[in-house]
Amino acid sequence: MRARNIGMYALLLATAIGWPATSPQAEEAKRGGTLVVAMDAEADFLDNQAAGGWITWRVNRNMFDTLLMEDLTVSDVDVPQIIPGLAERWEVSEDGLEYTFFLRKGVKFHDGTEFTAETVEWNIRRMWDESAPQYSAKAASCTGFSWQALKEIEIVDTYTIKLIQERPFGEFIGKLVDGGCGNTSLMSPANWEKWGNDEVGEHPVGTGPFKFVERVRGEKIVLERFEDYWGNKLEDPRYKAPYVDRIIFRPMTDPATRVAALQAGEVDVVWSPPPDSLKPMKAAGFKVASGPTPHIIYMTLNMREKCLEDVNIRQAINYAIDRAGMAKTLLQGAARPAYGMIAPGSPSFDPEFVPYPYDPAKAKQLIASSTCPEPPEMNLLVPTGGSGNMVPLPIAEWMQRNLNEAGFNVKLETYEWQTYLSFWWKGIQEDQHAYWMSWGMTTPFWMEVFAHSKWQAPGGSNVGWYDSNQADALLDQALLEMDDAKRHELYAKVNEIVMSDASQVPLVHSDTPVLLGPNVEGYVHAPQNWMDFRTVWLNN
Repeated sequence: MRARNIGMYALLLATAIGWPATSPQAEEAKRGGTLVVAMDAEADFLDNQAAGGWITWRVNRNMFDTLLMEDLTVSDVDVPQIIPGLAERWEVSEDGLEYTFFLRKGVKFHDGTEFTAETVEWNIRRMWDESAPQYSAKAASCTGFSWQALKEIEIVDTYTIKLIQERPFGEFIGKLVDGGCGNTSLMSPANWEKWGNDEVGEHPVGTGPFKFVERVRGEKIVLERFEDYWGNKLEDPRYKAPYVDRIIFRPMTDPATRVAALQAGEVDVVWSPPPDSLKPMKAAGFKVASGPTPHIIYMTLNMREKCLEDVNIRQAINYAIDRAGMAKTLLQGAARPAYGMIAPGSPSFDPEFVPYPYDPAKAKQLIASSTCPEPPEMNLLVPTGGSGNMVPLPIAEWMQRNLNEAGFNVKLETYEWQTYLSFWWKGIQEDQHAYWMSWGMTTPFWMEVFAHSKWQAPGGSNVGWYDSNQADALLDQALLEMDDAKRHELYAKVNEIVMSDASQVPLVHSDTPVLLGPNVEGYVHAPQNWMDFRTVWLNN
């Protein structure tokens, strides 16, 4: 069984603990006001194609649009529906090699310039064509997954563009709507001409519902409603204009500080609240939004480290961790145990796949029979927050305690999120044992992101140097498979191989809880790791 009614799961979870499965509007929405959001880390630079992490995309998504987008205005679905974005419709040739996008007319960037097929070509070449003057190596590194099969760009007319692939890429559409590092949203070429690759991230200009006003690092990012937003002209409610006049994003790395700011009325929304604050805050009149998302918190093991080269040691690490206890006790039910590398919200997710149940006795047995019966001190590198990490240090300490009880000798090293990302991309170094990450995707292409040997660090996201001929072969086959069901099954098989090799240590799937002030209405907790603030209004 590889299918699951996640929408029903979300409804049952919400009913059981009293959290809203959706955000009903009991009265007519009001326009105006400023929404203040407490972020769990500082955002990266605001170059939409080159910035890393969900926390930055949660900001950038309000300013930048993609050709296609996800409908995040509903919550009771298994996977967000892919809908038209800057392209009002699209066609795919029977052989899967040609994608034709028919663009919206009358779309303007925040700087007043027109959006056309030439705009799309310019942006793609920034992410793909090393010979283009606007080419950005950082953007190419982030978006390389999306453009890996692209061969040619053809402008058919002012509002029609064709992307020609050199081979089929079954998850191409899924990658076009993906967020975080790797998103394919479009910026203003005229604005880039003014600032260049080094400065455009400090002066972002897109076509989205909000436009950039100012940024004070460590203090705030301010956006205001874009009155000439293209969605204003449509009757379809999925594209409606925002209600609030402004959004202010405030970085607050300490979880308790974020909650205190909400209690004091200084902020309206809190990302990554401490799990133990959710029920008390709800009892005090605040709101909690939560539900299944394609998210996984995990550790990647260094496959080049002598002791970890033994699969017995890697499997022992997986058996030693009490994931169910972590989710229930430490995280207060705001997450679920993760036993594989595919998360809920992905069509390849299998809820019955549990290769490593909690079994400390089995872990000790594997250590004793390994080539490393007395494991040396192992260091695990962990960020202090950021990008859906919930409470990374308490989670890491729980894991550390489990591992040490099984016979390991684990030490933790902690770093601020953006600092951590700067060396995560370089790959696990010779004297290090494991790196932490919070990631996951709706598209099962996610398996290739961390498991294929061709994406090994530095620069790639296979940071643990995992190299499996069997996994690579199935991933290559999945890339070319255009039948959805067959492709999803191939990715599920890769998940089984990866976990048999125990190159990764999945911990929990977060339900991505968000705390809301009593005055916040219309918030929708869609099954995704970011949100649509256009639906939110303030009942002050």
